[in-house]
Amino acid sequence: MTENNKHPDSIDKQYRQVSAILRRNRGISPFWLLPFIALCIGALLFFQIVQEQGKSIRITFNSGEGLVAGKTQVRYQGLQIGEVKKVNFTDNMKKVEVMANIYPEAESVLRKNTKFWLVKPSVSLAGISGLDALVSGNYITLQPGDGDSEHKFVAETEGPIAQLNPGDLLIHLVSEDLGSISIGASIYYKKMPVGKIYDYHFSEDGKKVEIDVVIDKPYAKFVKKDSRFWNISGISASLGVSGLNVNMDSLNSVVQGAVAFDSPNESAKADMNEKYTLYSN
Repeated sequence: MTENNKHPDSIDKQYRQVSAILRRNRGISPFWLLPFIALCIGALLFFQIVQEQGKSIRITFNSGEGLVAGKTQVRYQGLQIGEVKKVNFTDNMKKVEVMANIYPEAESVLRKNTKFWLVKPSVSLAGISGLDALVSGNYITLQPGDGDSEHKFVAETEGPIAQLNPGDLLIHLVSEDLGSISIGASIYYKKMPVGKIYDYHFSEDGKKVEIDVVIDKPYAKFVKKDSRFWNISGISASLGVSGLNVNMDSLNSVVQGAVAFDSPNESAKADMNEKYTLYSN
């Protein structure tokens, strides 16, 4: 019998077998899903690593002294919130640009007016500062500012001696001249130090000097709207019938200068950025 005379049942059976093989080949093998699943897991891990690294910022310093990539920390209120990743020269080779990563939980302090500076051990008339840097090495710290979110900053040459922490009171004393008052000088209430001189500058019209004062949080309640401030710097002497009378408040006030104040009990508490006249005595 020739092939053309094959039994119809045999031909139908072969057709069904071929159709079954074709249908099986049209399906997708589960093994092809493994690379896709691995790609999704890798992308998720990469996104998580990027999130944990935080925000990258650039800080320009006058010099790279004490700045080490992978070692120098960025701290705020004693806690590490980031780390220096790269230290390079700027395009003109005159300054140093630091690239640092700030942890996600601290990104809110990165504002336009945030100030950065390098902390290192130093000794001055205002006292000894940066002692913790002797153990951990120099580190970068900051003072949060306001404004929009920012990622490029220019570091201060020196950090403020008196930092403004939450709850502290910032007020301004207006004087005819600075006298012997210096930054870091103490503010006294009933002969107890309650704050420090933060900064000083000319008034807008250039005729007087404005002194910024920070009163520590526990003592802010003692400053009232009708408080009186006076200069206790230096040594005063007077000659009378009883002889020569020399008055010196403290050695520290002679070296650095100092300010004292008193407040009436019935007066209301002072507001932030309140202005007062600084009297000579």
